[in-house]
Amino acid sequence: MLRFTLLFVLSCSVGHFVQAQTPNPTMLKTPGDHAAFFDTIREMHQELVQRSGPVILAHGWESAEHLALRDSTLSCNARLRMAVDNYLDLYGFPVPSADATARRKLAQAELVKLMTEEANKRMTTDLLRDSAVRDSIVAHLASRYGEDITFRDTRPTVMLILDTEPDFGKRCEHIPWLRYEWEEGNLPTETMLTYLRHTYSAKHGIELDIAPGSTERERILMHARELSGCWGN
Repeated sequence: MLRFTLLFVLSCSVGHFVQAQTPNPTMLKTPGDHAAFFDTIREMHQELVQRSGPVILAHGWESAEHLALRDSTLSCNARLRMAVDNYLDLYGFPVPSADATARRKLAQAELVKLMTEEANKRMTTDLLRDSAVRDSIVAHLASRYGEDITFRDTRPTVMLILDTEPDFGKRCEHIPWLRYEWEEGNLPTETMLTYLRHTYSAKHGIELDIAPGSTERERILMHARELSGCWGN
């Protein structure tokens, strides 16, 4: 996992890409591998986003340096989408099982208890910076409740990367299965609405004009009517 992470970091950072350097979801075996896969993807996306401001301040909007970074970002995002699409083809949308969700709630409650006890012992609340304490608690929770409870929900990262797609047609292709996940309760309404808003903008260049006071669900259905060719029956 470390080798593939370093290769991917290098490929996105310098803007040179080869197929072998794209993160390979077929390598994932454990819940920890799955979490590390999405951690790498999110970190690489955020790194290039965070570089933009300093580059613009130092060199100016649409300077050669800014344009180079923008091209690198577009190329990297394309590779990230490829990796996420491959993951979804192999494993489906990453919805935690009911059992894992229940165990995660128990683990979270114990985490609060353990962190409080450690904070009282050390007379500090800044335990997250103490990697030894943190790793010890995480290892304990993993051994008691199962490894998958120690890793955060990866669905926000999936949607973050899918939403970088600039092509309307490709966004449209994703909407039917995203609709299914939303209707099943696996995708938050706010997240679904954001994807639909950006899809409409990709086609029309502006956002859909919606009267104030509409609920998020109503807004989703309004976008569904406007994007009926994507939404389906």
